[in-house]
Amino acid sequence: MKHDIKWLPKVVRLEEYLDSTGKIDFLRFINERKEDFLNDFFNPSSPVMFNGCPVYIEKETILNCDNLVDKNCYNDKFFSCENCPFDKQLDMINHIFTVEQNEKELKKKGVKIRLKKGINRKSKAKNKTPRTPGHFCIPRTLLSSWIKPIIMNANDTRNVRITYSKTGKDTIVLDLIYRKYKICLKEIVTKNGFKYYILKTAFYYTNPKELIYEENEKYIANAI
Repeated sequence: MKHDIKWLPKVVRLEEYLDSTGKIDFLRFINERKEDFLNDFFNPSSPVMFNGCPVYIEKETILNCDNLVDKNCYNDKFFSCENCPFDKQLDMINHIFTVEQNEKELKKKGVKIRLKKGINRKSKAKNKTPRTPGHFCIPRTLLSSWIKPIIMNANDTRNVRITYSKTGKDTIVLDLIYRKYKICLKEIVTKNGFKYYILKTAFYYTNPKELIYEENEKYIANAI
């Protein structure tokens, strides 16, 4: 019997984005989900709260593919560089809606990332390529509507497990127990004692991670 979580909203179905020719309009799908995600976090009348403290998205980090000579995007099935829905947008949107590849994974695929002059490679995280749109992930995009409700209902210990990340005690992990979904929040305390959280990531996961691409194919097949 499927475990029901009453406060978890139903997600839209990919079938709703079929156009008149029977093909999936992925750009409309991404843009509408992006708009809903941003509204969840930038609606002043309904702020996202965790343990009585606000949760924000970093607005300073913008995805900019112009900083790269070569790109590691494999999204031709969904969109092209000319109509990319992630470029020049908040990087967190790309981070939530796609699966990022690290340098080791790209090397296996024979991909080499080249930066344009003036970009400081040392500022990038170890073993990470500069951010470009990752592999577009349909279930992650569909389930982006879960992020706010999970954070707001994190005190529901029957359905949400709260732990600290192994990488640092300032990172809190919210694990939806009966679903394969996790959220990471970073705790910030200012000098005057004001506490707030930053959304670091949120993701639907498979094990191994590569199965996510098979999930894409399943969603497409079911929709069509």
